Amino acid sequence: MKTTFWSDPTGGGTLRQNEGMSPSLLIVEDDDTIRDTIREALFVEGFDVTACGDGQAALTLIEQQRQEPFSLIVLDLMLPGVLSLIHIS
Repeated sequence: MKTTFWSDPTGGGTLRQNEGMSPSLLIVEDDDTIRDTIREALFVEGFDVTACGDGQAALTLIEQQRQEPFSLIVLDLMLPGVLSLIHIS
């Protein structure tokens, strides 16, 4: 099995497993260290993980994934500007 890593325009990056066969997660966290730690830990556990550092980037990613939505969004509730994300439900 080959896994790949590439960055995305949000600055957080995406880690993908086995060409999209794993559940996809979105991590929204403004602290780089916490975001990277969560992203890498979940990737090791077998998830496709996309991460970003702010609410606007999260909304952009969610919109881009409308056809194949994220299985789970892990959201920093103390994230600046996060009130706009409440409307995605």
